[in-house]
Amino acid sequence: MPATHIGLAADVVIVLDALRKQRNQNDYEGEPVSPAVVTECIHQAQSLLAHTHQFLRVQFPALLK
Repeated sequence: MPATHIGLAADVVIVLDALRKQRNQNDYEGEPVSPAVVTECIHQAQSLLAHTHQFLRVQFPALLK
């Protein structure tokens, strides 16, 4: 079966990657994460979860039973 992409826009992927890099900076170098970044991370996670659920509802509805 070929890989299926969930159709995230490139700008969303860029934001998620930037947040991942900031998390890594915190994990590996102890660099603090600002409250604004934490808030943005939560917002992006909620949006990604909603997008993923919609993708599954359309493409693989049996997985959500």
